[in-house]
Amino acid sequence: MGDSLPDEMWDYVVVGAGLTGLGMASLLSFEGSRVLLIEREAEVGGRSRTTQKNGFVLDEWPYHLMKFGWKNPLNDILRAMKDKQYSRILIHPIRHYHLYVGNDVTKTLKPNVYEQSKLKYFKQGWISVPRNINQMRKSDYFGVWKLIRIFTSGFKCTYEEMCDKSLQEFNNSKKMNDTSAHYLKLAAGALMYCPYPDLVSAGEVLRAIKWSSKQPVLFGYPEGGWQPIIDRFIHIINQNGKILTECETERLIFEENKENRLEATSLVTSKGIINAKKFILALPPKRVPRLFQQGEQNLLDPKIKEFIDNLTPTSGISMDIAVSHRPYKGRSLLYIENPDAYGIFLSNVESSIAPAGKMLMCVFSPVHPDYIKDSEFIERRITELRERIYQMYPKLKENVEFERTRVHEVVDNSFINTSQYKDIRPKTQIPGIDNCFLIGDYVFAYGWGEDIGYNSIWEAYRILKERK
Repeated sequence: MGDSLPDEMWDYVVVGAGLTGLGMASLLSFEGSRVLLIEREAEVGGRSRTTQKNGFVLDEWPYHLMKFGWKNPLNDILRAMKDKQYSRILIHPIRHYHLYVGNDVTKTLKPNVYEQSKLKYFKQGWISVPRNINQMRKSDYFGVWKLIRIFTSGFKCTYEEMCDKSLQEFNNSKKMNDTSAHYLKLAAGALMYCPYPDLVSAGEVLRAIKWSSKQPVLFGYPEGGWQPIIDRFIHIINQNGKILTECETERLIFEENKENRLEATSLVTSKGIINAKKFILALPPKRVPRLFQQGEQNLLDPKIKEFIDNLTPTSGISMDIAVSHRPYKGRSLLYIENPDAYGIFLSNVESSIAPAGKMLMCVFSPVHPDYIKDSEFIERRITELRERIYQMYPKLKENVEFERTRVHEVVDNSFINTSQYKDIRPKTQIPGIDNCFLIGDYVFAYGWGEDIGYNSIWEAYRILKERK
């Protein structure tokens, strides 16, 4: 990393050094291309940066788990870059997913095979949520026959039929029973951070369930936290490129090429003009349009600009609870309702993020986009969330070392509602401009949340290799 402007021509300039920009720049540098990665902050990593307090390692991004563990596309990027210094980063699996249904659970339900081995948690009101047919056969609450409508009606619908329909519309049109509707809402929450049937795309929810049922684990967390991944990317980039921090981007400069098409030739920044053959924008979407402003005219495709202008992000509240000893040993993903929230005793998964003998619990509660700026609502939600957690886990409250609560207007730049599903998002190649590309969690790529960004790296990389 540095603070001086390299006066030379680069093969690629990547703007934005979050995990998506770092991953893209790493892949290109690893193959031998000369890459400049630009970041306006003093540090790289974006929302994946960590901070330390009293020996605890806290993630900046709330609830920062790797979906599907070692099957995550970000891990695919890491594995694609093997050199003499390559050392595999272990992804700790999170195999079980529990829902809190109340303390009288034992009066109406029978524990399944897994719950019998962990009967204490079952008696405390937690049941495991099945992710595939075999697990459903062993479940009393979410059994196969209770979810039969999902299989006989839901999975017969194609993604194209249901992507622009809300989950609520789907439930009404297919006459889903209460258990099936509940299961679909839980899937939307756990996989897409959007437990709102009136907003979330039914097609995306059904596709997420199908995809997750084939994966060995639901989530994972990297050994040592996220910093080793950031460090690995920095090492690879510096082999053939450079990272320029504290550099604000202002606008692109365009010229017509021999085919009378526009090409970006340079990027105006706070540290001077940078020249490159290709530009890849890994910026937050709201910062993209201004790079294309040329006087009174904006050269960004109007459809992309309109999509960005109307983009609705995922938002929510995060709570990190540091505990002076280790009163609980669970490693499952925990889902509570009223209010909707997901939590995990994260230091039980990766011990290095907490001092020896202590424990860190991380909780995330998504907030409906209509309410994220309502301060009274947010205060009530924080109070409800805190009371709910300490009601279920009283030993936490007795031994809290510190609590960090934050409100996030942007967790992911888009959530998968009926106007932001995959097929309607902008493609990585910017129309009308030959050498400009978009990557991030709001573009045309498979996945949900941050996985969209990781998969967009592969989308852009494939196009770049085809045209080389």
